[in-house]
Amino acid sequence: MPNSDPAQLDADTQPMVDLDRRPPVKVSDKQKEEFFKAFLADRPYEEEFQLLGGNYRVRLKALSMKENNDLLAQIAYDRDKGRIEGVNDYYFARVAHYRLGLSLVTINDKPFGDNISAASSPPDKENGASYVSRRADLFADWPMVKMAALQAALQEFDQRVLVLVDAVSNPDFWKAAA
Repeated sequence: MPNSDPAQLDADTQPMVDLDRRPPVKVSDKQKEEFFKAFLADRPYEEEFQLLGGNYRVRLKALSMKENNDLLAQIAYDRDKGRIEGVNDYYFARVAHYRLGLSLVTINDKPFGDNISAASSPPDKENGASYVSRRADLFADWPMVKMAALQAALQEFDQRVLVLVDAVSNPDFWKAAA
């Protein structure tokens, strides 16, 4: 069982790579334009990633506030059902899987989990399930190497979104967009 000792938790959750030594995230003019359009239209920013030399394509989207709140509600269900306790490896793994399940839009141009949404899959408090967990369940049997590649793409996407959010707060971004 993963370590949940608070004294050891800090050491266990340190990144295995020096995050300060990562190469800077590059943002193209096209990505800035797409982010700008999504920002103005109040829709999630989306981006496609080419994995395995372009043989595996995934489209990811930024979560809405509702989706983020639904993810937190699912974590609360998991705690209530004893699936996770405290902030430990299980907690981080579940959050990562839930985020990926909500962020995945398409895989090789095929919609991912499009039949599982908040509207079509209401929360089941008795069993502690929601559309958030049901979407993540779709990849429960996938190989870890595939999951690692998808999580790496999501991490790169998240980093790019942060750079784009920072760029939007720069007055020069808006001047260039005009």
